[in-house]
Amino acid sequence: MLTAQVLMIIICTAPYAVYQLYTSFTASVPKDSLRVAQLNMISRLTSGISYFGHSTSFYVYTLTGTVFRKESLMIIKRCCHPRRNAIAVIHAETYPLSVLQRNQQSAPRSIRSDQYVTQVIHTPYIS
Repeated sequence: MLTAQVLMIIICTAPYAVYQLYTSFTASVPKDSLRVAQLNMISRLTSGISYFGHSTSFYVYTLTGTVFRKESLMIIKRCCHPRRNAIAVIHAETYPLSVLQRNQQSAPRSIRSDQYVTQVIHTPYIS
């Protein structure tokens, strides 16, 4: 995976390095306007290719690295598909203990504290 990334950067950066060497060796040579325009175009193309090589690391890692690919897919799945087994609380009330002692048979689920009982009714989350 790292080897592929290094090769990608070398391949994309080499043309710009060659262009820089050429311009430094021919700096004292007089050039006409056509030659200057050609060198300017080559400069823009090679610098763009150099930037492209550094910006493709995500794609190179995705294509070559199985661990990186699995983790990326897991993150995308978590973002796109929220948990479907979550429990939503639709009704929660707090009653004094004396009221709930009389209606203990009708309470679906009770959580006791010191002085109050909280009655919570859970239903499955429906998307």
